[in-house]
Amino acid sequence: MRPRLEVIAQKAGVSLATVSRVLNNRPSVADATRDRVLAALRDLAPPRRQTLLLGLILPDTKNPFFTELAFELDLECERRGASLMIASSDGRADRELNLLDRFTSVGVDGLLFISSGTGQSEALLRTVAGDNVPPIIAFDRGLGGLDRVTVDSRKGTEQAVDHLVVYGHSQIGYLKGLANTETAIERFESFQIAMAKNRLEINSAWVFEGDYQAEGGRRCADALLALDPTDRPTAMLAGNDLMAITLMQRLQEEGRTLPRDLSLIGFDGIPAASWVHPRLTTITQPSAKLVREAMNILTHRIAEAAPGNRVPDPQIVTIEPELTPRSSVAKPNAGPQLRLIQADQSWSSTAT
Repeated sequence: MRPRLEVIAQKAGVSLATVSRVLNNRPSVADATRDRVLAALRDLAPPRRQTLLLGLILPDTKNPFFTELAFELDLECERRGASLMIASSDGRADRELNLLDRFTSVGVDGLLFISSGTGQSEALLRTVAGDNVPPIIAFDRGLGGLDRVTVDSRKGTEQAVDHLVVYGHSQIGYLKGLANTETAIERFESFQIAMAKNRLEINSAWVFEGDYQAEGGRRCADALLALDPTDRPTAMLAGNDLMAITLMQRLQEEGRTLPRDLSLIGFDGIPAASWVHPRLTTITQPSAKLVREAMNILTHRIAEAAPGNRVPDPQIVTIEPELTPRSSVAKPNAGPQLRLIQADQSWSSTAT
């Protein structure tokens, strides 16, 4: 932690304004005065830690994907001999600012930041670009002009749509992520592009608003059940695994059988995706690889010891995800004509 300006000024025998000019590399300070201030700063500075202290700001610790990232980052820090502090912004922009101030005040050497993505205020952007904060790397969602490590949502979504098409699906719905977040926007746009590439139309009645939370999946399931039995998708993509799992469970509560009645694909590759029945097909984000890339960039920025985070050429590393096929996808159970014949209060269940 940097000593308070008053203490530096007193030790150097200069004014607060002079200390501020020296620390901000302003002109109009005599060389001898500048040397005195810098000498006072060195004398007052606490001994430098032998190991790195890093901070991780998550948007939501209830989301299993973020807790998985935190776990992988903790392991990577252990391998590199670094220490890690973790906190959640709970999706609040004001709390993000408070956490940035808190981590800076305890003297972390660098920060890994997953933005809430619900609206980056001018105050937040000014703060992350300021000279008084340590180097920051953005995980998953972009943040100003900072270095960033993310996954190729477009590639992953295209793989998912292609997978469903190979199984014979053409009536495909989509459950969006949290509104206005970068990942949700990217993934839905990618879904639209992938459908167009496969010459498939998107039925707006089969596109549902979500929130990356468990309740979003349950609401989507209720909306699906409320549709006319003759006008339901045969397959769905969900913006993340958590919503896909709760969507599936809600349909099962109502007596539906998956994938007979609905094929389903999630996004993230959280461990729980392989525990549910049927086991969830998903687009897996390589968490360990994302963490390694982020740590490589962050430790490099820390070693550069450049003030502030105004990086002239920020690095943007995009990692390809991988389709993990499991048992939640099968061929469509019945074509439109058969389902018209069987239109009743339950989902069609007779094989073609």
